[in-house]
Order: sequence, then C-alpha cells, then structure tokens
Amino acid sequence: MWTTPGQIMMSVSSHYHLILGCIKTENGPVFQNTMLGYIVGGSIPEKGTTCNIVTNLVNISDGEKLENVMEQFWLSEKLPEVEKSTNDEFVQAEKIFQDSVSVKDNRFYVDMPLAFPMEELELGDSFSVAYNRFIMLEKRFKNDPLLFEQYKKFVDLYLELGHAKIVDIEGYDLNGPVFFLGHHCVFNPSSRTSHHRVVFDGSMRSRNGTSLNQVMLNGPVVQSELFDILILFRTYPLIFTCDIQKMFRNVFINEHQRGLQNILWRDSPKNPINCLQLQTVTYGLKSSTFLATRALKELANMHKDQFPLAAQAIYKNTFVDDVLTGADDVETLQELKRQIVELLKLGSFSLHKWCSNHAPVLSDIPVEHRQIDSVEIGKNDTVKTLGLTLEINSDKLSFSCPAIDEATILNTKRKILSFIGKMFDPLGIIGPVIVVAKLFMQELHSSMRKDWDSTIPNEQFLYWSKFFK
Repeated sequence: MWTTPGQIMMSVSSHYHLILGCIKTENGPVFQNTMLGYIVGGSIPEKGTTCNIVTNLVNISDGEKLENVMEQFWLSEKLPEVEKSTNDEFVQAEKIFQDSVSVKDNRFYVDMPLAFPMEELELGDSFSVAYNRFIMLEKRFKNDPLLFEQYKKFVDLYLELGHAKIVDIEGYDLNGPVFFLGHHCVFNPSSRTSHHRVVFDGSMRSRNGTSLNQVMLNGPVVQSELFDILILFRTYPLIFTCDIQKMFRNVFINEHQRGLQNILWRDSPKNPINCLQLQTVTYGLKSSTFLATRALKELANMHKDQFPLAAQAIYKNTFVDDVLTGADDVETLQELKRQIVELLKLGSFSLHKWCSNHAPVLSDIPVEHRQIDSVEIGKNDTVKTLGLTLEINSDKLSFSCPAIDEATILNTKRKILSFIGKMFDPLGIIGPVIVVAKLFMQELHSSMRKDWDSTIPNEQFLYWSKFFK
C-alpha cells in the first residue's frame, strides 16, 4: 500500500509489531522494519518508476490474439487504480441476484444477470454453429476413443445428478430466446479427480455474431483478494484446506432462463443428436463465478449467527471454491471444521480435497476426499493450493521452474511467452526472478514485434538459455 510514512505507522500499529529500524531514501520511499519484515511507505515518482507499463508492447497491427496476452502480461506490473465511481453493471447484477435468489430444499435458485429482458434478446442462430462444433468434436472422438469414453462419462454423470436434462428440441422456438453452447475438453494432468474437464463456450457467436456472454452482465467480485487470503492463511499455526465440490453446479438457474443453456450430444454418430438443457450455473459463462460465489456469501449471511466461525471463513478465507483457513488452537480448529461442513450442507455444498497439518482433522474424512491418502502428513508432502505448492509440515511455499517437454526448445517469442506465463506468484515472492524474464520479453518484443514463430537471434537465445538453466 503506497501512502505516507505517517499513515503507514498509524495503520500498522494495531496489526504489526514495529521494530527499531527505518530506512529513508532521498525523495523516495521509507522502509519500516516490522516483525513480518519491511513495509514500504512514501510517494511514487511520477517519472522513471520501474512500475510504468510499456504500452507500445501491445500495439500489434495484424490483429493477432497474442496482443491480448501481451497486455495481460504487463498488467500484473501495474499499480492498482482507485475506483472512482460505482460500476453500474455491478449494481444491476447485484440487484438481479437479490430479486431472483431463493432457497428450496437447501438449494439455491438464481437468475443469470442479463443486460436485456428475455423477450428483447436477439441471439440469432446458435444451433447450426453448435452443431458444426459438435461434428468436429465427434471426429476427434473417432481418433481418440479414450477421450470419448471420459467425455461420455462426464455427460452421463451430468444427467444422472440432474444438472442437465434431455429436452425435445422441437419444443423450442429457435428464433426466440434460445441459445446452444459449444463445448470442448481441456486436459489437466495434475488433477487428482479428473484429467479431462469439459468446458462450455459462452463466447461462441451465433450466425448474427452474438454470444451469450455478450448479453450478460458481469457481476462484482464478492470475495476477498487472493493476496489477502494467502497472507491471512500464513498467520495460522494450525490449518486445513479443502475445495467445495462442483460448486457452480450446486446453484440452479431459475427455470424460465434454462432455454439459454443448451448443448448437443449423442453417444454414437449412428444416433440422432439430443438437446441437453443445462439446469445449473454453467462454467464458462460471464456471470457464473459471480453467481456461485454470491450464493456462497448469501448462505453465510443467512446463518452467520448459528455458524459464526464458518461464516467468517466464507467471507475471508475462501477464493472461488478453495477454502484456506485455520486457527490458533486445536479446539477452535475442530469447531471451525464442524461449522463449515454443517453450514455448507444447508446450501447442498460438500467438501473434498481435504488437507491439514493437524492429523485428527482428517480422521473422519474418506480417503477419496483427501489431498493425500494418509492422515499423517509426511515430512516432504506437498499440496497444490491456489496454484501454489505448500509444504504442509514445514509451513513453506515452494516454487519450481515450469515444466516443459524435454524435446521443447524455447527459441521463439511464442514459446518463451508461454513459458513465462506459467510462472504464478500472487504474493510477489519470486518477483526478482520473474522480472528478469519479463524484461527480456520486453526487449525481445521490441525487436521482433510481429514475428512470433521465427527463431530468435543467437545472442538473445544464449542469454535466455543461461537464464532458463
């Protein structure tokens, strides 16, 4: 937080133990020592700061999608801007949620926050686009029977759980407020539960150029910032982590809007194509994260008096479906676990991927719902949480070089950018390493603006290879 040294001293006095030791710089920041390390205060120079974004990096005239990648690449270096006014879109999305939300049989039902009333939507022909996408997917299945088997298992379970149902497509007015989504599969080899995940494409455009995401409002972020959650998590001597299982799909869309969520499927090219209407919040739509996290927060609001510890964990220790929380003593930790399990049951949410540095917390958790099979955590056991690697017993975060195939040579701008983009460091702990890579990418992009796939000059390749090793 950049502010004046006086403000820093006052704001941290109730949260940090100050230590003697203050480093002052001429016309620059002040470094105040604390029990948690140095904190920074003071003004930022208007010119010459290393935080300035090199905006000319993204002026790629040929319309390549990589210009967006480069823009996001540098946005992580940008200082946060103070929001000067309330976003009307956020306010409207919140109002739609409050007006439409209900709980029936411990399940949430909500409306998708649309920018226009249903009867005014002009969505165009999405069926033919989704049909062509599905035919291409079937060709992929023909060459990869194992992929088809896993994809079919996913669809069958979707239907079995009531998260989708088969509907008669002839019952739809295809010129009305109806939309068909494309879908495809992504591969995640590190996932403990499923290597393949089906993704629905809310950005797919119909024949008139309209996507479902285009007619949808983007709701506000209702959870704490990732940085805040991780820092708070580091303060607990006793911790547990867990995930909310199928979080999005445990929130149902109100029936009058379900015609906007259809996909095409069949078990064999010999069969007629079925229309599957998705019943729940769908991963891949613009508003889905807002709806799922807002329902979770609503659940905490409804029962905060009965489950105060769990409600606070939802407010402050949860990022989308990841819960990272803890306590100062064993009794509070066990009570926190009990409360969060009971609270989430009231919204039909369940927890899995449990892990803890206090073995009794895991004693009644089935093996298939744990991150690590054993209740006793080994000395070197690690778990992935929020994209970081946590050594449970030693209470350390560890980082490693992003893995690449042995045959891959990082000798083009595209490959190097892809590699650097895999470095995830939300706390800024390895910033001194990443910034070297980013500065190299900045120089490389300046000299090879539009050339993404040619081999980079030998001198630059030698520098990059040395850094990489």
